[in-house]
Amino acid sequence: MARVTVEDCVTVVTNRFELCLIASNRAKSILSGANTGFDRKEKPAVIALREVAENLIDVENIRKNIVASIKHRGIIQFSDIDEEEEITNEPEITDNFSGYSEVEETKVITFEEDEDEQSPQSIEE
Repeated sequence: MARVTVEDCVTVVTNRFELCLIASNRAKSILSGANTGFDRKEKPAVIALREVAENLIDVENIRKNIVASIKHRGIIQFSDIDEEEEITNEPEITDNFSGYSEVEETKVITFEEDEDEQSPQSIEE
């Protein structure tokens, strides 16, 4: 096969959107070092499409992997630490400020505009 096309792959995976998901998932696994029977000089997406078109990969297995990765996306596993143990390990917060010096008073200077003063634009030299 000189050039792989979507029409070659649609015979194996009928939905074009699903084909895109399967090919991209396979291309990522090829980038991660998965074995392939094709020349590695081609881009991983082209290799993945060739594998789909020639039915060299288990498409159903890739579908299951995609569904499993979507189901487990964003799930956080918590450890079995007791709440009492977690609370005792937190640092103690105190109101002890003995190591700090007092803040000096600051003076705020405000400028008021005089009505007698001319604006800089109207001053003549």
